[in-house]
Amino acid sequence: MRRDEEARYIGNYASVAESGGTTRKSASLQAWITTNDSRGSGGSDGGFSGGIVAAATNGTQRTFTEALVKTVLSTAFESGGRPSLGFMKASHKQTFATFTGIADIRVNAPVGKMATITAGADGYVSDFGTITLIPHPYEISRAALFVDPDKVKVGVLDGVKVKRMSDTGDSEKYMMTKESTLIVLNEKSHACVYDLT
Repeated sequence: MRRDEEARYIGNYASVAESGGTTRKSASLQAWITTNDSRGSGGSDGGFSGGIVAAATNGTQRTFTEALVKTVLSTAFESGGRPSLGFMKASHKQTFATFTGIADIRVNAPVGKMATITAGADGYVSDFGTITLIPHPYEISRAALFVDPDKVKVGVLDGVKVKRMSDTGDSEKYMMTKESTLIVLNEKSHACVYDLT
């Protein structure tokens, strides 16, 4: 259940208004961001309009570069944002480790001990603050998402409920339900580089 929630909140999904048999659904953060973004050719913003959030349209995929990161972090800063978390797939996190600004990839070894080679980067110090880099295993394969955790929350409308259902043979059945939504307090506080290979 938590994984399903997280996938919905971090992906690129439109919100859905409840109507008849159609259940309401929360939009995701990638769909919200329209200000501090960089998209491939042909890509277009989703964003909030008319009471719902539309999903973004994918553009032509391109190589992930430090220049793209610097651009969106700069526009986020100018918009008043202070992203401190960076979510991306594993290969994009590995790309971060190849950016030319990495200080030192070797650590001096004490006498008689093995040397350590640092082949990854857990943080990125930009001109506008430090970003903690977090590899994410799903729903973020085409993007690098930079988040200000103080400007996004999860609103719980109805907490977790467990209901016992009718058994079938020896199997016991239960139903778990929860109703929650992503609350984006300020879209301009976040940034995203979209359409990455």
